[in-house]
Amino acid sequence: MRKLMGLVVMLVLLLVPVNVLAQEEVGSEAQREIVQEVRSFDLFWPVVAGKLKGDAVYPLKRLKENIRGILIFDDFKRADYYSFLATKRLVEGEALIGKGDVEGGKAMFGEVVKNLEMARERVRVAKQNGKGMGDSGSNMVKQVTNIETFSLWYRNQEKVEDRYLDDIIQRVGEVRDAI
Repeated sequence: MRKLMGLVVMLVLLLVPVNVLAQEEVGSEAQREIVQEVRSFDLFWPVVAGKLKGDAVYPLKRLKENIRGILIFDDFKRADYYSFLATKRLVEGEALIGKGDVEGGKAMFGEVVKNLEMARERVRVAKQNGKGMGDSGSNMVKQVTNIETFSLWYRNQEKVEDRYLDDIIQRVGEVRDAI
Protein backbone atom coordinates (compact mmCIF):
# COMPACT_ATOMS: atom_id res chain seq x y z
CA MET A 1 0.00 0.00 0.00
CA ARG A 2 2.85 2.43 0.86
CA LYS A 3 4.54 1.74 -2.46
CA LEU A 4 1.29 2.51 -4.30
CA MET A 5 0.86 5.77 -2.38
CA GLY A 6 4.48 6.75 -3.12
CA LEU A 7 3.94 6.02 -6.81
CA VAL A 8 0.78 8.15 -6.90
CA VAL A 9 2.53 11.05 -5.18
CA MET A 10 5.46 10.85 -7.63
CA LEU A 11 3.11 10.79 -10.63
CA VAL A 12 1.19 13.80 -9.34
CA LEU A 13 4.41 15.74 -8.77
CA LEU A 14 5.71 14.86 -12.23
CA LEU A 15 2.52 15.42 -14.19
CA VAL A 16 1.00 18.49 -12.54
CA PRO A 17 2.26 21.63 -14.26
CA VAL A 18 4.22 24.05 -12.12
CA ASN A 19 4.16 27.78 -12.77
CA VAL A 20 7.58 29.30 -13.13
CA LEU A 21 7.86 33.03 -12.78
CA ALA A 22 10.68 34.81 -14.55
CA GLN A 23 12.49 37.58 -12.78
CA GLU A 24 12.83 40.95 -14.39
CA GLU A 25 16.26 41.47 -15.92
CA VAL A 26 18.40 44.07 -14.19
CA GLY A 27 20.07 46.58 -16.54
CA SER A 28 23.57 46.02 -17.83
CA GLU A 29 26.06 43.34 -16.86
CA ALA A 30 27.94 45.84 -14.68
CA GLN A 31 24.73 46.76 -12.85
CA ARG A 32 23.94 43.08 -12.27
CA GLU A 33 27.36 42.61 -10.69
CA ILE A 34 26.73 45.49 -8.28
CA VAL A 35 23.25 44.19 -7.41
CA GLN A 36 24.55 40.68 -6.67
CA GLU A 37 25.41 40.33 -3.03
CA VAL A 38 28.45 38.32 -2.05
CA ARG A 39 28.07 36.35 1.14
CA SER A 40 31.19 35.21 2.94
CA PHE A 41 29.32 32.13 4.15
CA ASP A 42 28.81 30.97 0.56
CA LEU A 43 32.36 31.75 -0.57
CA PHE A 44 34.25 30.42 2.40
CA TRP A 45 32.09 27.64 3.82
CA PRO A 46 32.94 25.80 6.09
CA VAL A 47 35.17 28.62 7.39
CA VAL A 48 33.36 30.84 9.89
CA ALA A 49 34.65 33.55 12.18
CA GLY A 50 34.10 31.53 15.35
CA LYS A 51 35.96 33.11 18.24
CA LEU A 52 36.99 36.69 17.56
CA LYS A 53 39.77 38.93 18.79
CA GLY A 54 38.70 40.08 22.23
CA ASP A 55 37.08 36.74 23.17
CA ALA A 56 38.70 35.06 26.16
CA VAL A 57 39.71 31.91 24.24
CA TYR A 58 40.88 33.68 21.06
CA PRO A 59 44.58 33.39 22.05
CA LEU A 60 44.12 29.61 22.32
CA LYS A 61 42.65 29.52 18.83
CA ARG A 62 45.65 31.41 17.47
CA LEU A 63 48.08 29.19 19.39
CA LYS A 64 46.48 26.10 17.87
CA GLU A 65 46.76 27.62 14.39
CA ASN A 66 50.43 28.50 14.96
CA ILE A 67 51.27 25.00 16.18
CA ARG A 68 49.45 23.45 13.24
CA GLY A 69 51.41 25.68 10.86
CA ILE A 70 54.72 24.70 12.43
CA LEU A 71 53.89 21.02 11.94
CA ILE A 72 53.43 21.42 8.18
CA PHE A 73 56.79 20.71 6.58
CA ASP A 74 55.96 20.77 2.85
CA ASP A 75 56.35 24.31 1.48
CA PHE A 76 53.35 24.13 -0.85
CA LYS A 77 51.13 22.71 1.88
CA ARG A 78 52.30 25.45 4.21
CA ALA A 79 51.52 28.03 1.51
CA ASP A 80 48.06 26.49 1.21
CA TYR A 81 47.69 26.74 5.00
CA TYR A 82 48.66 30.43 4.94
CA SER A 83 46.01 31.10 2.29
CA PHE A 84 43.53 29.26 4.54
CA LEU A 85 44.56 31.49 7.46
CA ALA A 86 44.12 34.55 5.22
CA THR A 87 40.58 33.37 4.58
CA LYS A 88 39.93 32.95 8.31
CA ARG A 89 41.27 36.44 9.10
CA LEU A 90 39.14 37.97 6.32
CA VAL A 91 35.99 36.35 7.71
CA GLU A 92 36.96 37.46 11.23
CA GLY A 93 37.55 41.01 9.99
CA GLU A 94 34.11 41.10 8.40
CA ALA A 95 32.54 39.79 11.62
CA LEU A 96 34.34 42.37 13.78
CA ILE A 97 33.25 45.22 11.50
CA GLY A 98 29.72 43.83 11.58
CA LYS A 99 29.84 44.05 15.39
CA GLY A 100 31.01 47.66 15.20
CA ASP A 101 34.71 47.02 15.85
CA VAL A 102 36.05 48.68 12.71
CA GLU A 103 39.60 48.99 14.06
CA GLY A 104 39.66 45.30 14.93
CA GLY A 105 38.41 44.50 11.43
CA LYS A 106 41.16 46.61 9.88
CA ALA A 107 43.73 44.77 12.01
CA MET A 108 42.39 41.45 10.72
CA PHE A 109 42.61 42.73 7.13
CA GLY A 110 46.25 43.58 7.84
CA GLU A 111 46.77 39.97 8.93
CA VAL A 112 45.16 38.79 5.69
CA VAL A 113 47.86 40.69 3.82
CA LYS A 114 50.61 39.15 5.99
CA ASN A 115 49.27 35.62 5.48
CA LEU A 116 49.05 36.13 1.72
CA GLU A 117 52.65 37.41 1.71
CA MET A 118 53.77 34.31 3.62
CA ALA A 119 51.84 32.07 1.20
CA ARG A 120 53.55 33.76 -1.75
CA GLU A 121 56.96 33.29 -0.12
CA ARG A 122 56.34 29.59 0.61
CA VAL A 123 55.33 29.05 -3.04
CA ARG A 124 58.52 30.80 -4.16
CA VAL A 125 60.69 28.65 -1.88
CA ALA A 126 58.96 25.44 -2.97
CA LYS A 127 59.43 26.24 -6.64
CA GLN A 128 63.04 27.23 -6.01
CA ASN A 129 63.57 23.80 -4.43
CA GLY A 130 61.94 22.13 -7.44
CA LYS A 131 58.93 20.79 -5.57
CA GLY A 132 55.59 20.12 -7.25
CA MET A 133 52.35 21.68 -6.07
CA GLY A 134 49.97 18.74 -6.17
CA ASP A 135 46.45 19.52 -4.96
CA SER A 136 47.67 22.49 -2.93
CA GLY A 137 47.93 24.69 -6.03
CA SER A 138 44.34 24.31 -7.20
CA ASN A 139 43.07 24.72 -3.64
CA MET A 140 45.13 27.90 -3.20
CA VAL A 141 43.87 29.34 -6.48
CA LYS A 142 40.29 28.74 -5.33
CA GLN A 143 40.93 30.29 -1.91
CA VAL A 144 42.67 33.42 -3.17
CA THR A 145 40.07 33.88 -5.93
CA ASN A 146 37.34 33.79 -3.30
CA ILE A 147 39.29 36.25 -1.15
CA GLU A 148 39.56 38.56 -4.15
CA THR A 149 35.86 38.21 -5.03
CA PHE A 150 34.82 39.04 -1.48
CA SER A 151 37.29 41.92 -1.15
CA LEU A 152 36.11 43.54 -4.39
CA TRP A 153 32.50 43.32 -3.27
CA TYR A 154 33.24 44.43 0.30
CA ARG A 155 35.17 47.45 -0.95
CA ASN A 156 31.93 48.67 -2.58
CA GLN A 157 30.16 48.42 0.77
CA GLU A 158 32.27 51.36 2.04
CA LYS A 159 32.65 49.97 5.57
CA VAL A 160 36.42 50.54 5.66
CA GLU A 161 38.83 52.62 3.62
CA ASP A 162 39.62 51.17 0.20
CA ARG A 163 43.33 50.88 0.93
CA TYR A 164 42.82 47.94 3.31
CA LEU A 165 40.99 45.92 0.69
CA ASP A 166 43.21 47.16 -2.15
CA ASP A 167 46.23 45.74 -0.28
CA ILE A 168 44.47 42.38 -0.02
CA ILE A 169 43.53 42.41 -3.71
CA GLN A 170 47.11 43.25 -4.68
CA ARG A 171 48.52 40.39 -2.57
CA VAL A 172 45.99 37.97 -4.07
CA GLY A 173 47.35 38.83 -7.51
CA GLU A 174 50.90 38.26 -6.29
CA VAL A 175 50.03 34.86 -4.85
CA ARG A 176 48.19 33.87 -8.01
CA ASP A 177 51.20 34.94 -10.12
CA ALA A 178 53.53 32.93 -7.88
CA ILE A 179 51.43 29.79 -8.24
